[in-house]
Amino acid sequence: MMKLTQQQVNAINYAEQAPACVTASAGSGKTFVLVEHIAKLISDVKNPVPADRLAAVTFTEKAAAELKQRLSQKVEELLKNNPDSDFLREQLVRLSSARISTISSFCLSLVRDNIRLLPDVDEGFEICDSTKADILSEKAEEKVFEHICADYSEEKRKTLFKKLGKKVSIMFSVK
Repeated sequence: MMKLTQQQVNAINYAEQAPACVTASAGSGKTFVLVEHIAKLISDVKNPVPADRLAAVTFTEKAAAELKQRLSQKVEELLKNNPDSDFLREQLVRLSSARISTISSFCLSLVRDNIRLLPDVDEGFEICDSTKADILSEKAEEKVFEHICADYSEEKRKTLFKKLGKKVSIMFSVK
């Protein structure tokens, strides 16, 4: 086992009934700390957190997959040390339903799970891919520039583009 810093020990042993946030640079042991902390929460027989009620949010799919894998391995390790524990066996099964994902995936699941509460969102909504997002962004940008060129005086356009950090000459390329 790696030598832990005091901050890592504090994060692993964090026991408040409030969300926890672990931030650190690459290679600093975030995943290890999260695995140990979550394992502690879901293996506490007296006051367990049901593993399927977890939400752990990462920035990348790779980090989410790694966290899921390491957490499953940790619970399997705990189960090997306590093979008669139906409690740990159930937690291992529940772990497959835990929300361990990127922030984008987490938000998408929240919207899908609560779509009935969002009257302005169509139930058949889709997340557009990056190509479509780029096209939509370009179209929106064109419309904004068309509006600015048509409805703003030259002086107002110059002021706006200075505030936006753009070169004033850009306003002529969209006409």
